[in-house]
Amino acid sequence: MIVRNWISASSGSAFDSDALAYLNSAGITDPVIKDATDILFKKLKSINSYVPNWVNFSDLAQSKVKLIYPLRGGSEATMKWNAMKPLDSDAALRGVFAGSGAVLDSQGYKPSGTSYIDTKLNPSTHLSLTSTQAGFYSDEDISTGTNIDLGTRESPWDSELKIAVNQDGANVCGVWEIPSSNSILTRANNKSDGYISVHRFNADYFYIFRNGLVIQVKKNPVANWLPTSNIFLAARNSGGGAGQFSTRNHFFDLIGQTARNRKALDTQDAAILSFINSCNGTVVGQEGNISLWFGDSIIAGSYVTIPQRFATLVCSSKIWDEYNYGIPSSTLSYPSAGVNAVLNFYERYDFEIPYHKSNFKNLIIAYGVNDLIQGLDQATFESQLRTIVAHALGEKNWPTSKVKLINHYKTTYQSDAPKIALNARIASVATDYSLQLLDVWGAMVADGRGAELLQADGVHLSIIGNEVVANYIIANIT
Repeated sequence: MIVRNWISASSGSAFDSDALAYLNSAGITDPVIKDATDILFKKLKSINSYVPNWVNFSDLAQSKVKLIYPLRGGSEATMKWNAMKPLDSDAALRGVFAGSGAVLDSQGYKPSGTSYIDTKLNPSTHLSLTSTQAGFYSDEDISTGTNIDLGTRESPWDSELKIAVNQDGANVCGVWEIPSSNSILTRANNKSDGYISVHRFNADYFYIFRNGLVIQVKKNPVANWLPTSNIFLAARNSGGGAGQFSTRNHFFDLIGQTARNRKALDTQDAAILSFINSCNGTVVGQEGNISLWFGDSIIAGSYVTIPQRFATLVCSSKIWDEYNYGIPSSTLSYPSAGVNAVLNFYERYDFEIPYHKSNFKNLIIAYGVNDLIQGLDQATFESQLRTIVAHALGEKNWPTSKVKLINHYKTTYQSDAPKIALNARIASVATDYSLQLLDVWGAMVADGRGAELLQADGVHLSIIGNEVVANYIIANIT
């Protein structure tokens, strides 16, 4: 083997030695792929400074990330290598190609519908029940058929790990253990192209990401054990036999353990997308104006269709790409007794608010309705809202011009006095941090139609109410 000691054209610095080991094993000489790989490895290693052993190329057993398939070079001989340990052995998790008809080219691996890759990664051996991540990048958004892009399950079929599309009633699906529906996490009405990953953090949280942004979350999923059969790519390993094949192309795959650390995940996903962009010339799903909406069922659009909810109306008018984190019954603060299973924002904000990126248009926070219903002390609400805003502006690097607060809607479910008092506290936070306050209360009062703007419950917005709020925000948001 000829060892090449390259200098990175992008940075002028010496190539990362582990990147060099992978490139030499794979026999990859393309200068674009070489530079992209060097940058990828260096960015992944930077995560070690705040999550030890995120990547440990010298000791795979200690490394959280166990497998990286860059899928470069256009042949089985160049694509089979696990960049984490580029040795030609099962123990090193070198991929084994099976089936026929797959297309391997400079863009990645395109399965035939009967072909797949055996990763040799055994979840019960290499992963942890309470710390697992699996992700892959494809530029194809599949809307028909059932496709398992990455998966394994174990007889008698009560333990499963997969990423799929068009299964379990949604076009993005992640599973840890069946048949319990509490362990199935799906996301409907969401594109399935880009870098899709599923993460299980400790025993409490299960997330799906797309291109580094959360698209679904579940608290306290059921899970008892991990499968003992190897993970297959482009199919599901059902106790040793491949089935439910996918035809979606794979440009990049990563499997390993994880940590509920947003900085680590944002850095990793940005590194992967940068690598894809350098090698392929483009990245799907990297929208230019991403609008993030955090709130409760009113933000989520309960009792109206998604196209009718005001967040979607605003984003459609502004030509923004909407990421809606509205969760019915969610609160800003800790929920009161009896609703402890409800996800609240204060326990989630540190992780779910992403680090600011240039393609983020705004971060919109709208809480208070459920907090008042649950009888939260308003001083606590204000204190926690201040903590969230300070975190977004500080740790997460959001500029004040992009963070917006929405005040309490003009509802009829209780007297106005506590809502007016809460709105004064929200306005105080907006003033103190120089944020724009979107006064939807004032807009609904000015409209004058009162109950027509609400559902029969006096809490949720009607179709007309959503339109009134949307038109106000469209006209006033900066």
